Amino acid sequence: MGHLHPILPQILCFTEHHAHWEELQQIFMSDYKLATYFCRTSYAKGRVCIYVHKSLKIESEDIGKYCKEKDLEACATKLTLNSTHICIITIYRSPSGNFTFFYK
Repeated sequence: MGHLHPILPQILCFTEHHAHWEELQQIFMSDYKLATYFCRTSYAKGRVCIYVHKSLKIESEDIGKYCKEKDLEACATKLTLNSTHICIITIYRSPSGNFTFFYK
């Protein structure tokens, strides 16, 4: 059963963190776990990820089929608190990305 702490952030969403997936696996933040991520393979920089407090019950959502490097980089996780389901999505678009692809 998850609960929200009144002071600490329960969910941390990062955009443009620049880390590769191997580096994300090595990052340690006390009381947080990596919930989901999208990492570029062809270009530098960019990338998105979501960390959640370890007490929360989460389920990763696979939205990689909608992603395209620079144009739309996103990851999502589903959070359950009691009987309430919340979807957390982190999105990034590079300034040099295709806005038409992002918008559609």
